[in-house]
Amino acid sequence: MLTEQKNIWRLYNEARRVEGEKVQGLERFIEWIDLAKESEVSPELLGDVMSIIERSGCPSIRFEKLRGALGISLTTACIVNSSTLSDTIQQLFYVIFHEIAHQYQYTKHGEEFAEAVYFGNGDPRVGARLLLKIENTADRYAYRIVKHLFKKHGLPFNERTFYLLYKHQSPESLSTYINSLRSAISQNNLTNVHEVNDLIYNMVKGKLKE
Repeated sequence: MLTEQKNIWRLYNEARRVEGEKVQGLERFIEWIDLAKESEVSPELLGDVMSIIERSGCPSIRFEKLRGALGISLTTACIVNSSTLSDTIQQLFYVIFHEIAHQYQYTKHGEEFAEAVYFGNGDPRVGARLLLKIENTADRYAYRIVKHLFKKHGLPFNERTFYLLYKHQSPESLSTYINSLRSAISQNNLTNVHEVNDLIYNMVKGKLKE
């Protein structure tokens, strides 16, 4: 059974984006960053950003208007709230690389690595602890990448204004969200992570009724 599961994950990883295949929308995504931060970014910096995104296995990336979220990383796409283009370049890059970290997680662990968060039936704090671990890992990755890129390309990096979104969260604070999400999953009879991704995407796009 374990061997079968590993094979399934391997196939998921291969299906995400085969080596040499382009990340859909990446060039346009970089163009938006260039337009918004023209005086602060160099071709070399943008080239490094592209390389990191390409290595993540991300199938597609774009900016969109979102509600109540800075970004969302689906199994099929990485989506960053277009409002972040008006933020500081440090904050913009933090959001981008936080979501890209999830793409690396999908590629490394399989697209169902967070399934227990959504479909667990027990104490929501257990799911919340798993979610917090996933998000804190993404936060730490984003911090390291942004700091490295800023140092490499001579941009000022401000430790005091680098706010890690999940650093001060607790399992208790996320339990309400887990409960609400699991309730919506049950009401909609969802059975897999791809359907859950669609649900969450519709939530942040404001397509679902309150």
